[in-house]
Amino acid sequence: MFVIRRKKCDEGKPQCQRCSKSRISCSYEYVKCPETVTHLIQRTKPAPRPFSELESSVGASRSRNIPTTLGLAVTSLPVSPTFGSFRKSTLPAAYQGSNLTPLFSETDGTLATSLVPSLLDPFLCQTDQSHASLDIFDSATGIFSRVDTHNYDLGIEVLLPEGSLAEDIATQDFEGIQPLFCIVPTMDRNIKENTLSFVLQCYSQWAILFVFEPLRIVHALREDIITYFSSEATRSRTILIANFMRMLSSNPSVNSTGMPIVTYLASEVREEIQTFMATPPPSAPIVDRQNAMRILNNTLEVMTLQINACSMAACIESMDDIAPVFRRACSEPLDRPLNLTNILMGPNLNLRHFVSLDIMGSVTNGRPTYFKYEVAYSAELYNRMSQLQEDHGLQWLHGLPEQFIMIFAWINSLHETPGANVDIELVTRIEMEINQVEVILGPSGDPALKIGRTAVHECWRMALLIYLYMVLCEADASDCRVVRTMKSFMRVVNRTKPGRIPDTYLANPMIIAGVAACKDRDRNIIRQRMLSVPECSTPGTSGHDAVRMLEDIWMRTRSQERAAVWVDLRIACLNVTDTLLPSKTMSLPTPGSVRPSIMPSLAHTSPTVGIDSPDSMPPTPMPLPANAPPLQQVQARIRLVVQTLTELGVCSMDVQPASANPELPAGLVGARVDQLVEHLGELEKLSSKLDMNVPLDVFRDIDQNKNPNNITKNLIDDTAAENQWINGRLHAIESYRDMLGEALREHFPALQPHLPPPPGTNGKLDAVVEEEEGMIMDS
Repeated sequence: MFVIRRKKCDEGKPQCQRCSKSRISCSYEYVKCPETVTHLIQRTKPAPRPFSELESSVGASRSRNIPTTLGLAVTSLPVSPTFGSFRKSTLPAAYQGSNLTPLFSETDGTLATSLVPSLLDPFLCQTDQSHASLDIFDSATGIFSRVDTHNYDLGIEVLLPEGSLAEDIATQDFEGIQPLFCIVPTMDRNIKENTLSFVLQCYSQWAILFVFEPLRIVHALREDIITYFSSEATRSRTILIANFMRMLSSNPSVNSTGMPIVTYLASEVREEIQTFMATPPPSAPIVDRQNAMRILNNTLEVMTLQINACSMAACIESMDDIAPVFRRACSEPLDRPLNLTNILMGPNLNLRHFVSLDIMGSVTNGRPTYFKYEVAYSAELYNRMSQLQEDHGLQWLHGLPEQFIMIFAWINSLHETPGANVDIELVTRIEMEINQVEVILGPSGDPALKIGRTAVHECWRMALLIYLYMVLCEADASDCRVVRTMKSFMRVVNRTKPGRIPDTYLANPMIIAGVAACKDRDRNIIRQRMLSVPECSTPGTSGHDAVRMLEDIWMRTRSQERAAVWVDLRIACLNVTDTLLPSKTMSLPTPGSVRPSIMPSLAHTSPTVGIDSPDSMPPTPMPLPANAPPLQQVQARIRLVVQTLTELGVCSMDVQPASANPELPAGLVGARVDQLVEHLGELEKLSSKLDMNVPLDVFRDIDQNKNPNNITKNLIDDTAAENQWINGRLHAIESYRDMLGEALREHFPALQPHLPPPPGTNGKLDAVVEEEEGMIMDS
């Protein structure tokens, strides 16, 4: 029996867009409401108008658009369980007289709101001012208004391959999320009493497409939405978020219709952050933490919507904004590192969420983390995290278990410890811990989804191993361990069918694997799988910037004829985002709690001064203490030289005419040159303390812009083998000499004074020499 799905005409004028795309003829009648019925609206809409027609009518409204400044790293964010207050008193002056009536938009079936009339008119709605407010529990005041909508069409169309992510929600809900989340079949959304049902439907559609395991949180999220939708203070905010989520469900690429909503929410959150940071903290620490937690909650909620709308530079700026608020929300003293175990295993979702973003942002774009984390990974901790994984983890959101996040932070911490990268036993232990992590999947009624989620977990495991070798062991992409792990990664990717699951959640591990990819075939597969995700194929988004970063690495390593190293990811991030790191200021009360950046002199600036200000120049990072071994001091000083050279290159590309001032006449470039000269002078002083021979081949490779690691390893291996062979020859001669001396003493006693003394009992060996083959044969 075949079932044919019939889609109704979208009633567009002058022609139906859905029927035109399907290449079928359409015929419909306008739906007219009786005059006695006041709770229905006429369900017709205009078709997209050309850009030239809207140019004149839109010009005045464009100037009022508020630029968004909040963003998100290349990972999805959860909707916070607690909605913040959406206070009308904080609206700009142009919005103070506006009502809070939610409006139904016929363009895409979403709820608009007259809360932001100058932003959404003429893009979204033209409000009927005869209605005052919304209360879905009081039919006397819950009246819908007529909305005349114009689609702002720039003629840009994103083409996705067959079987991509632009499919109907009904065909994506394999686990039955919508029946658990809202009423099925969906009630008529044109009726005012069905507003809550419409909002729940929007959230359910978002969860199906943007949550890794929605079954784990469907019931809790539904209860939270109902609770906060019932409040007058948070209802308008919930309606705006529901509007945007429905737009994402129909088209993950944000267009001009959805951007004003995100822009307004982002501006509100940023204003709230600025007000909070400008206010002196109260005397009671617990009150300050509660206030910081509220701000953090509101910000992460809006950041959930930013992923499809903002570039990576805006995402970095958003994290810079919220980082000091997060620090004030933590209970640790400001001069102590943060206990990562307590945060990840604690009950607060927002703290765990920010930590995950901080660590994963460091992993996927080469930036340092915002804070120092105290990491103590052990078998006991692993067992505790496994037991709490289902209740406290964020695996349901982006598919990355907390155990992997902890190991990523562990590797970052060890990378800062001198000598840790040469500890073979430690590296072997980390490998064993990574391979022993058991990921627990939530319940799923669809076997294909379970296979895809398992593939995501295994790709994260392979990416974590690559990160271990390239960061802690400082290996390049041609290292045999990296090559072996890369083959395993690509084997999993190639044997997994493309689709929203797993491709959406493979974007982050593919960034790590992309750095290690040396073959053009592997690079093409990674490029195609990432671009098949709408979030990565739309220019101007953080996902698309991630693809550009990989292209930058591949082009640079190909032109230089070398294998990629991990620092290439950092350089690519600078090239793509075109921002200094961090791009914004983190004014924490105590800078000791903030981890020194790879670019320390650019990492701690004041919010009231520019980057060229002397106040934004923290002291030069100190090398190892004087009593440290000379070799470790040389290694630490060389790292400072490399770091200073990186800063010098970045500053030279961003020199501004106003950078010179009386206190810093040479600007940032001159300061970096002075630091470089200082580091080179210290290296010259350390040369007298260290007596080591470096092969000339190493210098020759460096002069030719080649990585000397491979040749150095080959030279060491060849030299060790040759030394072993010579040592065997010498040992054979010594053994023969001892045997000859013993025979002479026995048969010619008179020669005993002229013979060397006999060897001791421990040094006597019974061996014969076979000169032809150069081997020692035990007798």
